[in-house]
Amino acid sequence: MKLNLKDIGYKIKSIRKEMQLTQKQLSEFLSVDQSLISKIEKGERTINDALLDKLSVLFCVEKEDLISSKSVDIKYYIDFRKSNLEGKDLEFISVINKIAIMQNKIDKLLNKKENKLLNKKEKFKKDSNINLIEINTKAINLRNKFGVDASSPIDIFTLVELIDDLTVIFYPLGKNISGLCYKGNSSNIIVLNSNMSVGRQRYSLAHELYHLYFDNSESTISRMNDKSLNEEIANKFASYFLMPHASLSNKVNQVKENDEKLSLKEIVKLERFYGVSHKAMLNRLVEQEEITLEYANSIKDGITDFSARHGFNVSLYRASNNTLVLGYYINMTQELFDKKMISDSEYKKMLHLVFRDDIYNNEYVREAGVSY
Repeated sequence: MKLNLKDIGYKIKSIRKEMQLTQKQLSEFLSVDQSLISKIEKGERTINDALLDKLSVLFCVEKEDLISSKSVDIKYYIDFRKSNLEGKDLEFISVINKIAIMQNKIDKLLNKKENKLLNKKEKFKKDSNINLIEINTKAINLRNKFGVDASSPIDIFTLVELIDDLTVIFYPLGKNISGLCYKGNSSNIIVLNSNMSVGRQRYSLAHELYHLYFDNSESTISRMNDKSLNEEIANKFASYFLMPHASLSNKVNQVKENDEKLSLKEIVKLERFYGVSHKAMLNRLVEQEEITLEYANSIKDGITDFSARHGFNVSLYRASNNTLVLGYYINMTQELFDKKMISDSEYKKMLHLVFRDDIYNNEYVREAGVSY
């Protein structure tokens, strides 16, 4: 049954507040005056199909869910780190949401079972303080789950490709969002901002793995500048997942040439070994009392130039700026095509949606010198 204007407005307002978005942010995204959003939410104005289409994508729901009496089918719980979102940021999120909506349809077509991760997450103890020992233990346990020991550097980009129900998206999201985590009933999505340095992308990926494997919160959003316990734990988890405590302590002793404080060159060696950003390394070294905060502040700038002048590869400190989708979505689209559950044109459209025209254009076949 179709709802009246007042009920539609109430539904839109409820979802907007659940996403912690303001009317101003929504009006910027929709390119309309804020007063129109206010009137729509009060049921005083109708909303046209074009605006409904954009809202349904932003909210990651079906358009019908917004105008009918049935309850909203939430396809994914979304966790992302953000500062002050602007209309442009919501456009980026909508691009990803289109992929999420299609992935949800893929799950239904293939009758994918409920994601066990959502029901069997290993919880952190509820405490007003952050327990670094517990976080380090959880990080090591997850490394072990992936077949990685507690001391070696981790190739986290390759590692996540091995998670069967996970799609990984590298996309230039602008300056306000570093990562997103979509937790669905049957599959999941992690998005990384390729406009940020490779070191920061690796850290953000580890941060999102915390949300994926340990976060039982019903909240749909976690803010970049949020100082909540959950976000602090996610940040600490990312650090310890990439640099377990004992491993970092041992490596510090290996790279130090004398008993004096770590030199900047030695710190760069540590960053190269673990594949982390300069900021992430300085924060950990201060935390483990290997260097002082004052010293860290004195060497926080100019790391790319310093590294280049001392013969190091600086790719860690630079953005990749790429658009790439890997993992579950691609694999399941191929499965649908191989089983003749979708047509050739549908196959191409689904790959085009995730910027993978290269696959159906047979670019890799041509590279290998093979033809059909």
